[in-house]
This record gives sequence, C-alpha cells and structure tokens, in this order.
Amino acid sequence: MTKLTHRYIILVIVLMVSLFSCSEDDSEVQTEDQTLARISVSPVVLIEGDVASSGASIIDSGNSAITKKGICWDTSPNPDLTNFTTTDGNGSTSFTSVMENLAFNTVYYVRAYAENATGVAYSDEISFTTTNTCTLNIFDGEVRLTNQAEVDSFGANNYCGITTELIIEEAEGEQDPIVDLSPLQNIRSVFSLYINGTNSLETLEGLHNLSVVEDYLQVSDNDALQNIDALVNITSKFFLLDISRNEVLTTIDGLSGITTLIEPSYNNVTGIYIGLNPKLQHINGLSNISIEGDRGSISIHSNELLTNIDALSGISGTIENLQLVDLPNLQNTSGLSQITTVTDELSIIGLGNAASWDGLQNITSVGNKLLIADNQGLINLDMFSNLNSVTSAYFTSNYFLTDYCGLSNAVNSGNIASFTTENNAYNPSLANMQNGDCAL
Repeated sequence: MTKLTHRYIILVIVLMVSLFSCSEDDSEVQTEDQTLARISVSPVVLIEGDVASSGASIIDSGNSAITKKGICWDTSPNPDLTNFTTTDGNGSTSFTSVMENLAFNTVYYVRAYAENATGVAYSDEISFTTTNTCTLNIFDGEVRLTNQAEVDSFGANNYCGITTELIIEEAEGEQDPIVDLSPLQNIRSVFSLYINGTNSLETLEGLHNLSVVEDYLQVSDNDALQNIDALVNITSKFFLLDISRNEVLTTIDGLSGITTLIEPSYNNVTGIYIGLNPKLQHINGLSNISIEGDRGSISIHSNELLTNIDALSGISGTIENLQLVDLPNLQNTSGLSQITTVTDELSIIGLGNAASWDGLQNITSVGNKLLIADNQGLINLDMFSNLNSVTSAYFTSNYFLTDYCGLSNAVNSGNIASFTTENNAYNPSLANMQNGDCAL
C-alpha cells in the first residue's frame, strides 16, 4: 500500500466519524426542540358545593411557546382534555381557574395542562371534595307549590337554593295532590320552609339534601305524613321550629341534625312548638337542640302518646315561656331540669296521673304568671321549693292538690301580686299562705 493510499483511507475514516457526530448533534437539537412544557397545579381553594378554584404555574415552557393552558377535572383520576376543562389563554404566566357546575358532596380530581408545539403536558394530580353549599343556581324570591304539577315544574329547573320562603301547601280541594317531593332534591338552602295542609304526602323524601334553613321551619296540618326523616341533613341555626297537627306523624327523628335555635335580631319569637300530633310517640329528634339567648319558648301541647320530654335536656338557663299542655301519658318532666328562669309564663296543664314533676325543681324565678291546671295526679307543689319569685299564681281544677308548701319561698318573698286557687282539693288564699296555712 502506497503512502498516498494510506492517507486517503485515514481521510475517509475521519470524514465518516465527523458525519456521524454531526448526525448525533442534530438529533439532540431536534429532541430539545420537541420538549413538553412543565406545569405545577395550584391547591384547590374557595370550595363550595357547586364551584371551586384552582390554577397553575408554568415551570418551563419547553423551548416553544405555550399556545393553550388551563385545568381539567373529573370524578375519575387522571383527568385530561377529554374531560371538564378551562382555557386560560397562552404564554408562560401563572393563572387562576374556576370550576363551575360541580356536583355536591363529590370527590374531584384535578390536573393543570399546558400545550406547546410538541404537545400537551399535564401536572401532577390533586383532589378535593365539594360541600353541600349552594352558590350558583339560586331562585330569588318566594316559591309556593300547591299541587304535584307545580312541584314537578319547579324541580325541573334544578335550583339549589331559594332566597326567601319555600311554601309547600295544597290548595283546598286540590285535584292534583302533592305526593312526591323528589323533584326538589337539588335544594340545599332556603330562608324558611313551610310544609302545610297536604292530604296525601307520606314522607318528605326529596328534601334530603336540604342543609340550611335560616328563619322558620314549619310542618303542620299534613294528614298522611308519617315521618320527617328526610330533614336529617338540616344543621343550620334558625329561629323557630313548629311541628303541629300532623295526624299520623309518629317520630320527628329527622330533626336530629339541628343543634341551635338562635335569638332573632328583630322583634320575633324563637323556640319550639310541638303540638296536636296524636300519634307522636317521642321527641328524641330534639335531643341535640339548645336555645340561645333568653327569648326562647317551649310549647309541648296535646301529644297524647308522648311519655317523656327527655330530649329537651340540652335547653338550659333562661327562657321566656314554658308550656306543657294536655299530655296525659307523660311520665316525667326531667328533660326540663336545666332550666332555671322563665321570664314570662310557666303553664302546666292536663298532665296525667303518673307524671313526675321533678324536672321543674331548678326553676328559681317566673317573671309573670304561673298557671297550674287540670293535673289529676298532682298532690303537692314540692317541685317549686326553689322558686323565689313569681308575679301571679293561678291554680285550678287540680282535684287532689292539698299541699302548697313548696311555694313558701315565693310567697314569703313578697313579690306575688296575685294568688288564685279554685276547684282544687284545697284552695288557700294568699293570706292563708302568708300565715303558714299552706296544706290541709
């Protein structure tokens, strides 16, 4: 082999190595030009029942301009652009996105995305759970539904809240009675709820997602209503609870989520009225309730099957009025043992022979009137031995009442302006009481 040939071979080898190296460099440049963006999703904030907010920061645009960015979400993991998305412009700046029309009480998965010339890049995944709070599809005004067609029609709008009253009340002689509230199942909040005068409605199923009542809850005059279990998710504070004149209602367990009745800021009453429910067996659904302030009232009236009121034991301190009326099967009043002051009227009327009154023993003051009438088993007033102040006292038709000595402290305080007794086994005057003639 000549020296020239040897040099030629070496030159060919060098050129081949050089060409191979250039090919590798070109491949590396091309790969760098095709890099996806890198993006970091922001935590989800401002979470409500139907809306939430997230966003993202662009870490690296990937050596090409970002043409589209946003977030994507779904109820299944690894959401992408085939699921729910937002589009939040282009470029490499951070952004915030709002997810709307979400389902209530639902787990969602979220990823941010950024698209450049190479393709779509996704962030890591995060998740969140929506609440039961309604913010978007709210009806502004009062809603009155008087027949099933109106219930169906209003429900078709899928409102989740009502700014004032929801009134479900059949018109007299209605030919299309309300039998089904399921079209209202998206409602989460109302100002006041009235369910009155229905003839065929057996349950309140359809209101099971309702969690907020702000003012007044009334269920009355419903001939076929058997229970109110569907109200179990109501946990808000409001002013007045009225369950009355429901002919076949047996329990009120659906009120167990309610913890507080609040004092109104305007001139109105607050408290509990449970009356004229002839089949009501117990009031255990009230066991978590307390009453704020000193303007609350309790009236348990004409529930013939009721045997105890223990569920009222969470109510303590001062209330405005207390009435127990026509409860022939009531066994005891122990549920009232935390009450110490009644600022207006205390009325106990028509309790049965077996009733124990010991739950009244901690009451020290009645601001206005003490009325005790038609209590067949009452023989003495020892339960009022701690009562130090009352303005007027009236005792009538307690046919076995012979001993008033439990009122001695109240009488001797000098605050009693009126003292009336009639048709009792013993009917002392105020002067008799002041002279110590308090019993036969």
